[in-house]
Amino acid sequence: MAVGREFARQLCALSAESAFGGQRLPELIVLTDEARQGPFASVVEHLSAPPRCWVVFRDYAMPPAARLEAATRARDLCAARGITFLLARDAELAQRIGADGVHLPQPLLPRLAQWRHAHPDFVWSAACHDGESLRTAATLGATIALVSPIFATRSHPGASAMGTERLATLVRSQPRMPVYAMGGVGSASIAQLALARTGVAGIAGIDLVADLLTSAGGERAPECG
Repeated sequence: MAVGREFARQLCALSAESAFGGQRLPELIVLTDEARQGPFASVVEHLSAPPRCWVVFRDYAMPPAARLEAATRARDLCAARGITFLLARDAELAQRIGADGVHLPQPLLPRLAQWRHAHPDFVWSAACHDGESLRTAATLGATIALVSPIFATRSHPGASAMGTERLATLVRSQPRMPVYAMGGVGSASIAQLALARTGVAGIAGIDLVADLLTSAGGERAPECG
């Protein structure tokens, strides 16, 4: 079954409806979680082909020394494949390992302006769970926003999902900052995002790696036009 190829087609269809089509953006952002995905070295194998992909290294539970080592290794693997690599939470560590940018969980958004001043060349990703945080991210200069949860999600069981209609409203409210749908998003739900014409630039999540698997015949996923 060519799961990877079909998933790539769905991403291209979603990208075609994006409100941010004039910008060169990834269709997919993968957030790491070794407990759910396995070692990153095996994950990155599925990220070297299209669709365009960025990686956000999370793995918050690792001890500092282990996280430094794992993040450095992951950054090197991404660099070898031309994949943009962001480190979550820690701008100083991101600078130290040569990351391309930083992902900020919503509680850290107030630090964005200060960190942007200290690291002007970084890409900045912001996690947003409501309209207020999305406005804050846009005002402080985030490059992109990951908005969640759109659907029911394993990461936050019991959390209230906002759905596609609310998502579309949020996307329209910030026309200059690309928005990515996150939370319960994958091959089973991506068609809903396209049909609802939400305008998102793409999707983000942890449990997306399985959707990137190519067919046993080794077919290559298509480029989005």
